[in-house]
Amino acid sequence: MPFVNDVTVAPDGSAYFTDSMRPTLFRVPSTPDGDVGEVEAWLDLEGTPIEYEEGFNLNGIAATGDGRYLVTVQSNTGNLYRIDTESREVTQVDLGGETLMGGDGILLDDQTLYVVRGQDGLIVPVELAEDFASGEVGEVISNPSFARPTTIAGYGDRLLVVNSQFDRRESGENPELPFTVSSIQIP
Repeated sequence: MPFVNDVTVAPDGSAYFTDSMRPTLFRVPSTPDGDVGEVEAWLDLEGTPIEYEEGFNLNGIAATGDGRYLVTVQSNTGNLYRIDTESREVTQVDLGGETLMGGDGILLDDQTLYVVRGQDGLIVPVELAEDFASGEVGEVISNPSFARPTTIAGYGDRLLVVNSQFDRRESGENPELPFTVSSIQIP
């Protein structure tokens, strides 16, 4: 069963979508006249370093500032990947043995990647190398206002974190309205 999960828009206007259940990366290209093209199965992930397993697979995705690479996290393995938008080559990002288990939404700010780990209520910063092929995991960020955070955006010197309350859904409870967005200072 498909589960289109996250999207990023590259500098050329193309949108890339992860599917957490099927090993396919989708793209909606922009057209030369500025319109939106047709959705296409852009990259079959079979035979790449990304091996789909039981559970949620690819999740958060971000394009680098120049559009050369896509960076994506695989929730159920904690692996981070770099995808070359020109060659479509997939490389596992070397995190020195660290993983980003439960990684959900991501935000790429220059060379710093912020990975939301919703079940743990954390944001994990990763300082990526210039070629985005390796990175160093930093000190986790937590905040009492986090309620199963799911995605993240940047605004000035702040991180805006959407709280999902997925834990309430899993337990059969109704969410507490309204849903919230946490605003925290970038450390």
